Amino acid sequence: MDGSGPRKPILEKSRMTAASTATAPRGLRWAVTAALGVAALALLSHIAVALWAQYSLTQVEPIIGIQAGGLAAGRGLYLELDRYPFTVSPYGPIFYGLSALAQRCGVAALLGGRLVSIAALLGTLWLFWRILCAWGVGELERRTGLALLACSGAFGIWGVVAQSDGLALFFSVAALERFAAYERQRRWAPLVAAGLCIALAIFTKQSFLAAGAAVTVSLLLKEPRRGLAFAGALAAFGPAVVAVLNAVTDGGYLANAVLANLNPFAWSKLYDHLRYFALASGGLALVAAAGLARRGTFRLPLQLYVAFSLAIWLLTSPKVGSDLNYQIEPTLALCLAAAVSLDRLRFFELLARSDPGWVTLLQIPLLLHLVLNTGVAVQSGMNRAVREQLAQHENMALAEWTAPERGRLLSVEIDPLLHAGRPMEVEPLIYTILVEAGVSPSQPVERDLETGAFRTVILYQDLTSPGGLVANPELPSLPASQLDVIRRRYSLAAHVDGPLLDGVFVYEPKPLDATDGLEASATPSHGQ
Repeated sequence: MDGSGPRKPILEKSRMTAASTATAPRGLRWAVTAALGVAALALLSHIAVALWAQYSLTQVEPIIGIQAGGLAAGRGLYLELDRYPFTVSPYGPIFYGLSALAQRCGVAALLGGRLVSIAALLGTLWLFWRILCAWGVGELERRTGLALLACSGAFGIWGVVAQSDGLALFFSVAALERFAAYERQRRWAPLVAAGLCIALAIFTKQSFLAAGAAVTVSLLLKEPRRGLAFAGALAAFGPAVVAVLNAVTDGGYLANAVLANLNPFAWSKLYDHLRYFALASGGLALVAAAGLARRGTFRLPLQLYVAFSLAIWLLTSPKVGSDLNYQIEPTLALCLAAAVSLDRLRFFELLARSDPGWVTLLQIPLLLHLVLNTGVAVQSGMNRAVREQLAQHENMALAEWTAPERGRLLSVEIDPLLHAGRPMEVEPLIYTILVEAGVSPSQPVERDLETGAFRTVILYQDLTSPGGLVANPELPSLPASQLDVIRRRYSLAAHVDGPLLDGVFVYEPKPLDATDGLEASATPSHGQ
């Protein structure tokens, strides 16, 4: 097919929506422009804070920064789980690689990762607009959809940090945009590009499967033969890349990205996720669902994308260690669906006529979404500014213990390690889970704690208090047996206020008794 047939109705729809926009009341156009301006300011506030902050905005940022630094220095990425350093690289290699490249170019670890994410975020907004244009959505509805996305808390808060979510989302949306181009043109080139973007999204972060699934299922339902070829190509290409990565890393890729990523579930977390979702995205869901009441609104890849992204979020959000970044993709999917619903329901046309029907009442959830999420942006900016000050105080107070001349350091707070240029010998949260699962050994670290090889230990727990050995599963800690060794063999040296809870507690080895027969080791123990 030459594509001339499918393009005609889209062009006609574009002319109709352009005319509708031009004839809309000036006050209505100004209101949409004002909403877009407020959303842009909310998003710019997230970007400004991310570029200004020198310390980590999340617990994961410094971990990724240190791991990318190791890759940049040639020390590799997906390391063995049974020996020092006990650290896991749980994501695909693409974000790590770009962050490592930024570090090789002299950019600070956190800033380099954030620049990658911010570039991806801006690209995602552009692709979002292009998708709505391809689907023939009116200009006012496109502007509204863009405003809904730009002000969304999950998108702004997690799209600017040095983590893989923003880049993976960019590739997912790029896959949707290329598939929309394929639907117009019926040429292989955009379909191949969509397949490559699907692979890039998954090899950036494994949970970003929704766009790939939506594109593949849509193609299978509409064009079974071509859909089978497309699905077969993905099924061959993906495992081949995994096999190569696993071979290059001596089995480390699957061990890190799959085995070590199977965190236990805490189903109570699902309630927290649902509560935030209802507050921050409930209005989006209502507007998106309202469009289903109008015949002809159904658009296969969009509805599938919404369904798959919500399903993946619900299945993965109860994991120990999950955060609100898990909501970034379903939020974007709902923003797309909301814009399409407004267009198909002729929302702005009815609003301009002061229609008394139920469709015009959708302005209430739209305004609530804008107001609530703008408030979230303000609160997030204030919280991150306070966190920056607390992190600066903490790093300065810990400087004497994190200095390289102090010897080996075991810390659950990773930010001071990154800023002091210290190695991360143990990544506490994932390591503890792997020890409890029998995947990683506890003995090497226990032995080095017993001998006082770690000259400083930094924990979130006060082991001198009665409940100090009870760890919060959501905070980095160490296995119970190692905490018991620290309680016996180390003494509390300092308590330093920090950005998390009660700050951190610094421990130093007690003097060894001559009868103990223990000598402090100067090098790591490399037990199997």
